Amino acid sequence: MVGPYYDQFIEYAQHYTEVDDQDNLGMDVRIFGIRGYSNAAIVMVDQDKNEFMAALDGEKGIYYFSNVDENQLGRVPPKTIKEWAGDRQIINKESLKIEKKISKDIAFDFYFEIDWFDNSIKNLTINKIEKGIEKRIFTLDAIAADEEMIISKDKSLAESITVEDKDGDGIEEIELLLSDFLGYPYYIVIMNVHETYQIAFKGLDFDKLEYVDVNKDGVIEIVNEHGGGGGYVSSWTGLDLVNERRDNTYHFSYDLTAKYYHHKKNEALATFKKSSTPENFINLLNLCADLGLVEACDSLIHENDDLVKDKSFDYSKYYDAPADTFF
Repeated sequence: MVGPYYDQFIEYAQHYTEVDDQDNLGMDVRIFGIRGYSNAAIVMVDQDKNEFMAALDGEKGIYYFSNVDENQLGRVPPKTIKEWAGDRQIINKESLKIEKKISKDIAFDFYFEIDWFDNSIKNLTINKIEKGIEKRIFTLDAIAADEEMIISKDKSLAESITVEDKDGDGIEEIELLLSDFLGYPYYIVIMNVHETYQIAFKGLDFDKLEYVDVNKDGVIEIVNEHGGGGGYVSSWTGLDLVNERRDNTYHFSYDLTAKYYHHKKNEALATFKKSSTPENFINLLNLCADLGLVEACDSLIHENDDLVKDKSFDYSKYYDAPADTFF
């Protein structure tokens, strides 16, 4: 057992008792407990096959889970675990419905299947209601798709859903701000392409999405923005990345990302010329560093010696070393 399984069982594993396998599956069975509560968890293990079926007593009830094929024994708790649970309710998955009303005539219903043990989303179905007619427009089986979708810790599930015409084409985009198992933000954008709703963009570990026509060709790009913006170098982690639309899905574009940063640099230069504050100086300097403009960086430092030596401003908050570049 790894991840949330391991962490939970460590809390309950102060002592254990070996009991019989009532299902005759050839598994070793142990009941775990903590001081004052001897019936906190149970594990059935087949060491040779590296398979387990287990349950623990959580906040909402008994959580059951297994790494055995879900089409076989793993889907339903075996007799041994049911006997251990007794009258306590075994709750793994729960269906939730969230409605997003767009106008008087249009609404979207989101049906989630949640595994409350680790707050993971196992399935998602979206229905669109238009003038009283309901139609299923999207289904995602997270298990089949090998998705790692967790309810965000920072937002409720309802707050994590946005249905809005973000790119100005007259058709709503569906944004889901979820999380992965490590807690990083995980965005999914679902778009209507030729009357079919499909995943157009997925991205991990950034602050928000922006819809921008970077190269002014009438086609909107998706920019996944990091909190550092142009203020960090030496890693993609701190850069805003531009994704261009190809074949109705969005893919990272090195050239458009560079163009995007050149535009930001030009804006920062104009701002600095109007107001030569330390904040505007370091912003311009970092953007030049992001773009690999070594001579421009050297010139800025040389020509603004008074700002460089300004002890009242903490420049260390605005850079990350070593200052190399990707452009």
